[in-house]
Amino acid sequence: TSAGQTNCNVPRDQRRPLFNAYPSLYPTGFANDVTYFGNLSSSNYNALQTRLEKRFTGGLQFQASYTYAKAMNFDQDYYVNQPHYGLVDFNRKHAFILSSVYELPFGRGRKYLNNMNRVADFLVGGFQFSPTVTWQSGLPFSVSYSQCNQDIDVGPCWAAKTGSVKTNVSSLQTPASGPFVQYFQATSAPLQHGQSFNGYSRPAADTFGSRNSLYGPRYFNTDLAAAKNFAITERVKAQFRMEIFNLFNHPQLGLPNGCIDGGGSCGHITSLLGNVAAMRNIQFALRFDF
Repeated sequence: TSAGQTNCNVPRDQRRPLFNAYPSLYPTGFANDVTYFGNLSSSNYNALQTRLEKRFTGGLQFQASYTYAKAMNFDQDYYVNQPHYGLVDFNRKHAFILSSVYELPFGRGRKYLNNMNRVADFLVGGFQFSPTVTWQSGLPFSVSYSQCNQDIDVGPCWAAKTGSVKTNVSSLQTPASGPFVQYFQATSAPLQHGQSFNGYSRPAADTFGSRNSLYGPRYFNTDLAAAKNFAITERVKAQFRMEIFNLFNHPQLGLPNGCIDGGGSCGHITSLLGNVAAMRNIQFALRFDF
């Protein structure tokens, strides 16, 4: 480009090197874009994976796993540009999962109160608990800015991360417009070139900002299954089971509105995490074995 002139101020067709290459055949330029396919992009995944396991003995079994991971790739639409190399959308830096089965050591055939009568065993024996605890760090997302159409006319709208970002998920706020979580602070005034706010700035014209530069809220969930086993006869047994999903009724927050400027709901989380998030649910089951 000439001095003082940016590409986004030049019509897109004039920036296409083959647009007027064959004026006799295409006097108004190519009717369609020229598509190029090539093995130019890559992805990689690096992780530390650990597991601790106890096999079922003494009525107890558990397995705990922890993963520290980083997955990187190119943005699928603009992968040929180096700034688009970044975290994949599903990358969670930390992931811890604990699952267990524990049979209480009380009742007939157990360590304690083994000689109790059938009535007492019916009341206090045969209890089993199976908790599952999941803790994961948040998913990455890209922060946008309101004036990107003045800087670029193609590609993603990403603000440039230039410093640390202050986030907050410690309190739920309920304004007149409805409940939300103020995840990060945004400004109502559009960012100008050279101006930054809460760790983000407006990229230079004809450049892209930072892809998937901020992590969303963490994910924490506990499920619990509690069962009571009954010996009706030597051959017939029954089990009454209660399963509680999201035991502590903890809200699994979704990703925030990623705009850093423009006011409104910028920086707000207004929904739960899709597909996997639900408030506490309880279901019951009765099973017979014979």
